[in-house]
Amino acid sequence: MPPKKRQSIGQVHPKTRREKVMRACETPEQHDARLEQSRLRMSASRAIEHLKYGETGSN
Repeated sequence: MPPKKRQSIGQVHPKTRREKVMRACETPEQHDARLEQSRLRMSASRAIEHLKYGETGSN
């Protein structure tokens, strides 16, 4: 049987800890809004990359 994976033993940055707490406390509406914002941001990023490199990618 493989050994169990350990939790991170390093320090957690205060900003990361604060974000984790905020996400745990958010309402379902806030959660959906945050995910939608993330989707839109990634979509825009991919669109810019598509314009920059075209359909074939970096090949």
